[in-house]
Amino acid sequence: MLILLVFGASLAGCTSGATSSNSASTSVVPTVLPSSNVSPPGTGSVSWTPVTGTEFGAAMVTDLIATSAGFLAVGSVNENGHTNGGIWTSSDGTKWRRVTVSASDQDFIGVVAAGTGGYVAISLQCAGGECLAPASSWTSTDGQTWAQHAMDGCCAPNDLAATPSTVALVGSDVSTGFPQTPTDVAAFTSADGATWARATGDQSFKQASMGSVGALGSRFAALGNGQTSMIAWTSADGKTWAQAPASDALQTAQASDMTTFSNILVAVGRNASGAVSWTSPDGTAWTRSSASAATDNAAMNKVAVAGALLVAVGHDSGGAGAIWSSADGLTWTEASSLPGGASDFTAVAANKNQIVVFGSTTTGATVLLVAEL
Repeated sequence: MLILLVFGASLAGCTSGATSSNSASTSVVPTVLPSSNVSPPGTGSVSWTPVTGTEFGAAMVTDLIATSAGFLAVGSVNENGHTNGGIWTSSDGTKWRRVTVSASDQDFIGVVAAGTGGYVAISLQCAGGECLAPASSWTSTDGQTWAQHAMDGCCAPNDLAATPSTVALVGSDVSTGFPQTPTDVAAFTSADGATWARATGDQSFKQASMGSVGALGSRFAALGNGQTSMIAWTSADGKTWAQAPASDALQTAQASDMTTFSNILVAVGRNASGAVSWTSPDGTAWTRSSASAATDNAAMNKVAVAGALLVAVGHDSGGAGAIWSSADGLTWTEASSLPGGASDFTAVAANKNQIVVFGSTTTGATVLLVAEL
């Protein structure tokens, strides 16, 4: 069985104990609007179809994953002046149900699948318009009923990845006195999503943060930022990390997501010139490539594998939602004439049949696009 992990952010103190629920709201019948055709390299025509009339309203979907039952999305909903965590499931990418989960004043910010069985989520509590540390983990056997587990209050997670036996969580230790004092790297591992152990690293963990992490076989790799440039780390088990050699590919930039594609690691993010990606065969040696020749102010937020392609989502230099595709993680083609009016895309996932993308408009309305493979 797959294990699914979901991460979010908080400011308030960490709560202990567990809360759970096993019901889901009635799904709203969606409206599927006319599609827009784009042509990623090596595929023929892909039609992006906007779906409206869903129950998302002004929800912010921050991450998404394909599961054996369909799709699972996570994020937050603004309800009565509060940011509350949201989890949604779908069997086909167009009709969605919101899972009833007690996650008031919280924001789920990520999701990943692993091979240790069940589902795991991480949330952080929000206060005063900010979401930082501490975190809680949530476990579920079916994606519907969740139990909450307290975590170390030191740290704010940014990303996670999993091998068949271990989940690695990376981020920042904000107990250093942040924001007056720079954060240190925070990394954790878990075998079940309920109990977590702090990982160790070398001197490069000081005054730095890990922004994205990926799994390659049984090993892990991470990208993050120090005081002057990006840093790459590798780990054989997620428990002990070492800095990889510095390279020209790791200059000032920020990686926001990482995936595994055709036995290589692919990370996406942004630098001073705009959207950018990196590839590596081992997490040690990295190659950097811009998304396109004109990406000033653009950014790639998330990346997913869709058949023989990579699909990355974010926004372009004009402040409109953007979708890119690539056959190798280095050369990217941006889709044109996307429907839905998104100003940014924040989540993407694919199964063997379709690609699903979530974003939002400048007014906060949720945008949902689907494409058949």
